[in-house]
Amino acid sequence: MHFDSRWKRLAGLIGLTAGLTALAAGGTSSAGGAPLPNCTKADNLEAIIDDSGSMSSTDVDRFRVDMVNILAALNPEKSMGGVEFGSDAVPLFLAKPIGPNLGTIKTALNAIQADNGGTDYEQGFNVANAQNPAANARIFLSDGAPNFDPDPNVWKSPNIKTYVVGFGTVDPTVLSQIATDTGGPAPFNVTNTAQLRTVAAIVNARINCEPDPIQITKTLKSGQVKGLSFAADGNTAQVVTSWTPGSKIQVFGFTQGGGGHSSAVAQSAKKRGGHIKAKQTRGASYTVVSLTGIHKGRVRFKIKAKKAAGKVAVTTAITP
Repeated sequence: MHFDSRWKRLAGLIGLTAGLTALAAGGTSSAGGAPLPNCTKADNLEAIIDDSGSMSSTDVDRFRVDMVNILAALNPEKSMGGVEFGSDAVPLFLAKPIGPNLGTIKTALNAIQADNGGTDYEQGFNVANAQNPAANARIFLSDGAPNFDPDPNVWKSPNIKTYVVGFGTVDPTVLSQIATDTGGPAPFNVTNTAQLRTVAAIVNARINCEPDPIQITKTLKSGQVKGLSFAADGNTAQVVTSWTPGSKIQVFGFTQGGGGHSSAVAQSAKKRGGHIKAKQTRGASYTVVSLTGIHKGRVRFKIKAKKAAGKVAVTTAITP
């Protein structure tokens, strides 16, 4: 078959690749800006996750599972369904409210074990279409080119905005076509699967019509503590911190104001008895923190390498 607009959006893909590669190398970058225009928040998500045999080498640490878990943890008020595909496709968990079903979702994702043969995109979309046709955002992830040219109708009908993530031997033309046809952003081209946790934070911002998160990478050795901060512009914020497996990182000490630099707003909040509430969800090598009770102004917190073999790069994505 012939794909329309074969190279459309590839410039955007290259730019995003460069940004993610810089983070993986230990650099620091930040993104922000005005809220996304002409955007409607998604409230029903569907994850379509490649679990083909090649994932045993391309995603050894199953960071694709972290990606879905992070999106679930950040969106307890939404619904989510999940499908795995390879040579065939099966539902992982039916679309249901996330909040009361976080445990069920986490358990279901244990089935992601790189044990589903080849790479049949059509199977993945067909099962997702049957399972959750009312979804208004999809996350499609693959590490390989499809076994054959898929029929575009499988992702066009129903037409649901799709956030496409590719790594390994994927065909960027096919991935770009999926994104273009469904009105999604340029595909995320990941060069290191550990970046999937950062991608989760970016996708989370976009499905909620928010600017892309601020991204900060710090390098720590065992026992070292470093401070981070960001400018809050509302009463909530989300912080996703991730690192390479084998280390243990603590994220703690969220504060505002203090000392001689407290703002009038901070002092007023303090008098009312307000304080920051930090709800944490932890994985083996990531932490998701949802903050409430903050106010406009700078929020400070710390990260500590409680355990690290040599130096470890710790990436934090912050959505103020």
